[in-house]
Amino acid sequence: MPMRLICAEDDDHARETLIELLRLSFPDLHIDAVADGASLVERVKVGHYGLVLTDNTMPNLTGLEAIQHIRGFDGKIPIYLLTGDAIQKKAQEVGATGFLPKPLDIHRLHAVVQSYL
Repeated sequence: MPMRLICAEDDDHARETLIELLRLSFPDLHIDAVADGASLVERVKVGHYGLVLTDNTMPNLTGLEAIQHIRGFDGKIPIYLLTGDAIQKKAQEVGATGFLPKPLDIHRLHAVVQSYL
């Protein structure tokens, strides 16, 4: 069974670009996407994901808030915060596994996803 990944990004173009980059590198990866933090939390509750990639600045819940909610029911799923904001320390405090700064370095993104396949 292929690994399932979910990404949360409110910017349509950025979300589609991220999905396309991932599909090119990992054609067997099952990718779901949402546009806000509340949707991310709900999907992670019912989905069986091997990795979460989330932006921070989103409607409903920020990425940091979504991470806190997810950690309330799942302490093990790897979560990476993708953001241009300088909030790496805060991301780790709320339970993020790691941090990928924007603009994304495709090689670092590839390495993170590959490590969970």
